[in-house]
Amino acid sequence: MVLATGRSTWHGKNIAQALIYKAAQRVVLPTVEGQEGGKWIVIDSGLCSALWCIIVGK
Repeated sequence: MVLATGRSTWHGKNIAQALIYKAAQRVVLPTVEGQEGGKWIVIDSGLCSALWCIIVGK
């Protein structure tokens, strides 16, 4: 599990995009929730050891 924080929605969305891109390179297409709003983003790769959560502060 990876927890990350960002200072803005832009920052959080870009962190998420980088993680999604890296996962896709490894032939894992993750499920993504919360990316539209950008306040919180959860990326689930389907592997029990790979869950990423990005929380954006104010």
